[in-house]
Amino acid sequence: MSNDFDRGRRVGKYEILTRVSVGGMAELYLAFLPGPGGFRKFVALKQILPDVRSDEQFVKMFLDEARITAALTHPHIGQVFDLGRDEESGELYLAMEFIAGQNLSSVMRAAKRAGLQVPMPIAVRIVRDMCLALHAAHTFVDPAGSPMPIIHRDVSPKNVMVSYAGHVKVIDFGIAKARGRLIRTRTGQVRGTLAYMAPEQLDHEPKVDARTDLYAVGVVLYELLTGERLFTNDAAAATRALQPPADPREKLPDLPPALAEATVRALEPEPGRRFEDGKAFTRALDAAGVRPADEETVAAFMKQLFANELASSQALFEAAQADTTGDQLARVVRPQSTAPAREPAIPHRPEPAVPGQARRGSRWALPSALGGAALLGTALFLARLSPAGLKAAAPPPAIPLTGVTPAKPLPPPDLSLSLRRADSAMTSGDFARALAAYEDVLKVAPDHWSARAGAGSAALKLHHYDVAKAHLERAAAATGVSEQRRGRAQLDLAGALAQLGENDAALAAVQQAMQLAGREALEGQLRFDPALEPLRGNPSFPAFSTTGAPAAPADTADTADTADTADTADTADTADTTAPADPAPAAPVAGAYPSPSPEPLALYEAATELNKNKKYEAATIRLERCVKIAPLYAPCYEALGSTYARIAARDRSPTDMEKARKYYQRFLEVAAPDDSDVPKVRRILKDFSR
Repeated sequence: MSNDFDRGRRVGKYEILTRVSVGGMAELYLAFLPGPGGFRKFVALKQILPDVRSDEQFVKMFLDEARITAALTHPHIGQVFDLGRDEESGELYLAMEFIAGQNLSSVMRAAKRAGLQVPMPIAVRIVRDMCLALHAAHTFVDPAGSPMPIIHRDVSPKNVMVSYAGHVKVIDFGIAKARGRLIRTRTGQVRGTLAYMAPEQLDHEPKVDARTDLYAVGVVLYELLTGERLFTNDAAAATRALQPPADPREKLPDLPPALAEATVRALEPEPGRRFEDGKAFTRALDAAGVRPADEETVAAFMKQLFANELASSQALFEAAQADTTGDQLARVVRPQSTAPAREPAIPHRPEPAVPGQARRGSRWALPSALGGAALLGTALFLARLSPAGLKAAAPPPAIPLTGVTPAKPLPPPDLSLSLRRADSAMTSGDFARALAAYEDVLKVAPDHWSARAGAGSAALKLHHYDVAKAHLERAAAATGVSEQRRGRAQLDLAGALAQLGENDAALAAVQQAMQLAGREALEGQLRFDPALEPLRGNPSFPAFSTTGAPAAPADTADTADTADTADTADTADTADTTAPADPAPAAPVAGAYPSPSPEPLALYEAATELNKNKKYEAATIRLERCVKIAPLYAPCYEALGSTYARIAARDRSPTDMEKARKYYQRFLEVAAPDDSDVPKVRRILKDFSR
């Protein structure tokens, strides 16, 4: 029996098979367009979440993505097929090309974990196809013959798809710069993925052009060739602009010189020294002495890395196509006056883990509504959808009734809407509404794991510890879900137990959580979750040094595979991620702070100037770098709190308000008792609590 509440639901002319993922602003479905004779056109269907449909800026951005991408027709660009509004609900939807494959970030990560290097011919093929796709966008001409260059502005591995058939496609033009956009980028606002931004993009210069995208392609090429990340997300713009371009020969001395020189030229900090357009970059790759792999070779490499996913994908689509039954064919040949109602089944088993459901807010710009994840294909939904579940149950035989008007059956409860409301409410910090929505689901589907764990987390946030304990005990004991998810539920349970005074049980839950999910994965919550505060003085509770590293050695066998790659669901390297966990502070010294080195002091002063000019996002880059270098320098924490509070007020963003609260609280932890800003920050936090 399927556990997908959305299956069979109609959105406009499309029928949903399963929900792929949900983000902070939108959700994505695998759907199909039905037609006579069992015709099915599979699409990725995107819809705005209920809680943000009233956000005019986001709706305009959604429309921009549809208009801009629909205008582009190129074999290496993911297509947009349709933009419409559902007649029944009035909701906008976007139908996009469904690509069965993996994004490039997943490919690089899988290769690294398998101990493989992406072969050089495949790397050249991928980058060459990216250049051709971007050149088509950069030189786009509208039907009237007017040039309308489209600058992607977020070229990164998460926005490049590699299909199981060996095709390469650039996706997610949601923040592209183009004439006629409905929404404009504010001055001082940074859009894109930090680790792949050109220096001029980081410093918000008004003029970004094709060379800005090609710089990001150069970063991707460097990482494919070397297997290592080039930049970290917190790299300061000034540092990147002043550094000479990275030469991959430092990592690979035997790299063909022409290929290394092409990489170096793409990475020039000065735009005038880079390739002038994608065609020039392509010509340089063609002259590099490495023959690009063909599609069959790329497909074979994908099969080597993702054999299980490919087999499951093929089985899934075979089952979906096999749903063209004889009964359906009969209805095509001899149409019926009435169609049997499709009644979705109510699940009674735990929901499997679904990767890629990060719901983090953005201080940089409105995210493009799962844009990169929107076409991730089977990697995101196979765990949720069994092939057998695609077939609709045969309708029961009709019973003739004489003189009786059958009562219209009540519609099944709309559990999918409750889940969407709950997820959205948790993201926005409305925990009471989230708890109510999760419990609505549990009334009908008491074994639904995500609803059970979500209800426990929401109750914990509301300080309803008995309720949280009841929900989380069931979530932590469930089977059929990943150890990572059970480990996080177990740690939430530890927090509830600690707040109820059951410290021994709480410590046991902490140990079990670390066994399931790993100490490193839980480090942020272990260090900073206030619910665990009663346990932190206990010798059995994991300790961390003031520099942020564990005080005792931990198992790091898996970190080597992930240290320089993007996080699962590709959220760790994006500009819309939450601020990184800061090192735990040591006890402050009264009346003084440790003297920072010149670099953090310069960063603090630069951020102060940027704030005066209302370039708040640029200021946060400097300040977050400052607290990493000087974790006990309190002024940077106070400035971060103030800056995020301004962003939150400007954008009406609960996520940024939560960041402001976090940094203000950290300021109080590291500030000297006689710091004159302490009373002010305490008043601000008191106002926040109201």
